[in-house]
Amino acid sequence: ITSTYADIGFCHLKYLGSEDSAFVYLNKSINLCEEMKFSNLLRDILNKIGNTYTHKGQLPEALNFYNDALNIVEETRDTLGIASINNSLASVYKTQNNYDEALSYLHIALHHYQSIAHESGIAGTKNNIANLLLKKNHYDSSLSYALQALVSYQSLQDSCQLSHSFLNMGKAYISLEKADSAIYYLEKGSKQAIKCNSNEVLAQTHLALGKIYKTQKLNNKAFIPFQQAMKYAQLSGNRKSIKEAAAHLHPIYKKRGQLTKAYETLNLYQANKDSLFNEENTRNLIQKEMEYTYAKAEQEKALARQQAGEQKEPRLLRQT
Repeated sequence: ITSTYADIGFCHLKYLGSEDSAFVYLNKSINLCEEMKFSNLLRDILNKIGNTYTHKGQLPEALNFYNDALNIVEETRDTLGIASINNSLASVYKTQNNYDEALSYLHIALHHYQSIAHESGIAGTKNNIANLLLKKNHYDSSLSYALQALVSYQSLQDSCQLSHSFLNMGKAYISLEKADSAIYYLEKGSKQAIKCNSNEVLAQTHLALGKIYKTQKLNNKAFIPFQQAMKYAQLSGNRKSIKEAAAHLHPIYKKRGQLTKAYETLNLYQANKDSLFNEENTRNLIQKEMEYTYAKAEQEKALARQQAGEQKEPRLLRQT
């Protein structure tokens, strides 16, 4: 019955968008978990609520539930749970472009995955670290982590995740001005992404290939990858990739006299630029709220440590 309450609650939260009705059921499930001491199920419910809020873009709410889940796994010394929740926390801070904070959580996750030799967790976390180091312009370090992840994915025979490692390696080699190596790994990444129908990886690999050829003054050769990048960016719905592909395609179409296409790509660029600008403003507001939430969570953890041993009240996560 505990799982049934949770399932009903998630249906209300995810598909009906009704938080009040969702938490009628989720609170029943959570309180039953605490009464029955189902710590693993409670961890999973809290983490799933956090994931739902992350996907909805409600990051402060996600952070609250991830921190609740983290408290539980730390109390029960659940090593795999600690690693998983720290990965989730890292994803929130990555969304906010707070790469230093995200990296700190990823390194905690990696430590715990390594302590139990959890190979898929190690590989995924190293790949995530490689991606963030790339964003911080630490190219050699990014390449090292991406290569380690690649080796792990190959040993696990996880072909779909290989495309992410190839992409990270290709981007790192671009920044290190090693075009031949970059093209080699980007093309391998593209082949793997096609097999796995990974549209966003395909958009990223084609954008990177197009930029290499553009830098080499091979504009005609760059045109096809940029076209492919736009195709896959639109399939994935990633506005940042659409904007970037449009920025490269517009002057090419204009130069070729394809004015209708030039006009279309200019409109696409402007629409997605405006949308991303609004997202950035929202992100800044959310960041301030997250900083407050983090400080509050740290205070609550300190208070909980002081009150250790006292009888806990039933958890009610949202009043309805």
